[in-house]
Amino acid sequence: MGRSAIPGALAELAKPTTPAAQVAALQSLKNEIVGHEQRKELAVTHGVVKPLAGLLRCEASKGGKRRRNGASGQTPGHCSEKRTSLADWTTEDEVRFQATLVVGSLANGGPAFVTPLLQGHVLPPLLETLRPGEAPPKLVTATLNALNQIVDAVAQEQPRADMSDISSRSSLASAVNDAIYTTTVIESLSEVLLQQAGTTRTNQQIQSAVWLIMKTCREENHKKMIVDAGILDLLANKLAAVAASDDCVPSTI
Repeated sequence: MGRSAIPGALAELAKPTTPAAQVAALQSLKNEIVGHEQRKELAVTHGVVKPLAGLLRCEASKGGKRRRNGASGQTPGHCSEKRTSLADWTTEDEVRFQATLVVGSLANGGPAFVTPLLQGHVLPPLLETLRPGEAPPKLVTATLNALNQIVDAVAQEQPRADMSDISSRSSLASAVNDAIYTTTVIESLSEVLLQQAGTTRTNQQIQSAVWLIMKTCREENHKKMIVDAGILDLLANKLAAVAASDDCVPSTI
């Protein structure tokens, strides 16, 4: 078995040199930890969460700044036209994308990995990425996947005999759900669902958003937010459209 690439990747992430080097480090780290729980534990123990959160937060701020500058009228129409092209996918976008994939892979390790992710404040910058009109579609899709992976990991935790563990489980689920059910995030999910289905990536985003809501919407106040945001009507319209399209398909004998 060859030498682990984790120490070198963590060193680059802790003291980054260039965006390209960060991308390489994140890709190496992702390849190392996928399907290996002990390597995930090693990465978390050696402090991977803090630089991950920092990268997500920093690149989210850069992305927001670019979008604001584009909307300020300094170069009318230029930013929106550029955003639709493949060339607009920057190295910084790739850094954020790879960091998001690493977060999702860590979450796949189960509930024990969600706690350090939450304590390291990884969730807020992820949730800032959900607006399809402001973030590259590829990044929105990856973010929705990572959020679903985090939610799925929380659901895996089993209650134990002692009350402290049950309380911990409740706090973990509540922390994730409370972060999701804010006005800003619900508006972002609504924007995802408002997209016209058609392309594979858009369909994936819509499906992931629906799953995220289905798995987390338990509290009455959360249900009220969904209703008030018009998401229930959006879901009903999506179902009606699917039913109508099925009716249009001729049956074969």
